[in-house]
Amino acid sequence: MKSFYRFFIVFVLSFMFWGTAHSTIISNFAPTGDSLTPFGLPNTGSYGQTFQMGPENILNSFAFKINDKGSAITFDALVYEWNGSDATGAELFRTSGSTSGSDAFAVQTVSTGNLVLNSGTLYIAFLQATAAGAAEFMWADAGDTTFPFGGFAFLNNGSDESKWTNGGWENGQRDL
Repeated sequence: MKSFYRFFIVFVLSFMFWGTAHSTIISNFAPTGDSLTPFGLPNTGSYGQTFQMGPENILNSFAFKINDKGSAITFDALVYEWNGSDATGAELFRTSGSTSGSDAFAVQTVSTGNLVLNSGTLYIAFLQATAAGAAEFMWADAGDTTFPFGGFAFLNNGSDESKWTNGGWENGQRDL
């Protein structure tokens, strides 16, 4: 009987922690002082981070540091597969949000719940502005390799969502 209880306790504990042991949060808050600007309509509507999903295959959230200069900007937060130059396939996640409205860099976290992604696949997590504004995104130190096979990406698409999958993304080796 003792073995049964021991097995039951181990089983319950492993089930409880299984979801947290295999999840990912995409963020990088290395101090720099460097930033990318402007984010907002009518010009650069999309800013994001590309990454390769690791073996944990569950994305719980992603976060960026944004300074909206005191004027909140509404946005849609999205996740798509990434082919190295464009978002590709069907939209995997979308929610709406707003920047903080403070004249300082603030962490903007987007909860994705338990979004199941494929290990080894490239993705982009990004924000699409839905209102006019001019915010800055903080980026990590040069040479940062927090996200292998990833980097920042931005698109001068205004509010044209069709451009997400039709080319035109600019990307770099630094992480947001």
